[in-house]
Amino acid sequence: MSPVPETLEATQSIQEAMALLCAHDVSCSPVVNANREVVGVVSNYDFLWEEAYEGSLLPLEPHSTTEPNNLQEAYVTAARKICAQTVADIMSSSLLEGGHPPPFVTPDTTMREAAKVMMNAKINHLPVVNDIQSNQLVGMLTSTNDMKDLLHT
Repeated sequence: MSPVPETLEATQSIQEAMALLCAHDVSCSPVVNANREVVGVVSNYDFLWEEAYEGSLLPLEPHSTTEPNNLQEAYVTAARKICAQTVADIMSSSLLEGGHPPPFVTPDTTMREAAKVMMNAKINHLPVVNDIQSNQLVGMLTSTNDMKDLLHT
């Protein structure tokens, strides 16, 4: 497990989220509320999903015949759309507005159990919370942690 990571709040902009992931060279960050309870997770994959399936990050297809002036307008429009989005708009497994909680584990969870959770949920990271009832963040477990444990490094 990695110690308590940098966290995000649901109201932060996705630009702030991307900047945090890049600045700390991490691929995900838990999203917490004021009580440090995990309400979701934002990962690089969420940004890719947003672009690939929602089409909000880049406005044009690779072989577009759009005129240069329209191209600039398209990028300005896309930038405004990005600026209007928040972490809550793209995060995975949101508890906000009645959503499902993100998968998580506790410090007592074995690496084998955690690996099963990750495989079943098809994710590469898990928030570690102090206990199931309070759901307060104490760290993050990643597939890299799992691999290091398997290799005993």
